[in-house]
Amino acid sequence: MNMDVEFLLYKEELLDALIHGKGIQHIINIGFKLLGNPIVFNDTSSKIIANSSYDKPVGHYWDEHIKKGYFSNNAMYTAKFKKISEKVDRSSSPIMIKGMDDNNMITGKVIIDNIVIGYIIVTDAERPFKDGDIELVSLLCDVIETIMKNDKFYKYTKGTVYESFFKDLLENSIKDNELIMDKMRSLNLDLNSEVYILTFDVKQYSNKKLPLTYLRHKISEIITQNKSLVYNDYIVLLINNPTKVDILGSQYETMRKFLKKNNLYAGLSQSIKDFTNLKYYYNQ
Repeated sequence: MNMDVEFLLYKEELLDALIHGKGIQHIINIGFKLLGNPIVFNDTSSKIIANSSYDKPVGHYWDEHIKKGYFSNNAMYTAKFKKISEKVDRSSSPIMIKGMDDNNMITGKVIIDNIVIGYIIVTDAERPFKDGDIELVSLLCDVIETIMKNDKFYKYTKGTVYESFFKDLLENSIKDNELIMDKMRSLNLDLNSEVYILTFDVKQYSNKKLPLTYLRHKISEIITQNKSLVYNDYIVLLINNPTKVDILGSQYETMRKFLKKNNLYAGLSQSIKDFTNLKYYYNQ
């Protein structure tokens, strides 16, 4: 089939799926059918949002990513992974690069409001890449960007490497305890000291005052050592308390005034003893 005709058919099928709200997995399935190679869409934490069905082995790192749903820290801390990430992040459009398994890949960024929220990755496991594949991946990125703009979680993301992992813990959706602790150790929290969940109920808060992203930023200015995300009408923080005495210390009075001024309510969990059951502490 003529490449221009194929591209137009591809574009038409993607736009039809977009109009009818078929979702990201359906978009990835279309991409797999037309690119003829395995595809993964993961966010900046390496969490797989959607991937094509492909039952053949590709390589150690690719297969492990598919199996676990995340890249391991061992993979993400390698010089090779960092080099690949830097090349992709420097490029304004999808590029062809060598992957972790020395496989050829086309990788493109998914961007919302100038924040990278994920990556489309295609590998040449089934057939060599051909002219036009990069353009097709670019279109795939554009369509997924349009869908993700309507996702409440990614609307408020800062694009940090921990946010969707934190969300998965709050929803008890990760069952691999070794993976959980591997990722927890990468958050730069002192897990040997007291760690708490601090939640801010923003249901009564009016976005007309300040957007939630700015409110989250202001809270992080008061409590500087934290990992935060916007989740189900709450701003949720993981915080350290190395002193084990006064959780907020000198920040208490500043936080009390901030809550009163912005009509916010806050709740604090017990000290976390089991990071594989974060939902329990969140619901306290």
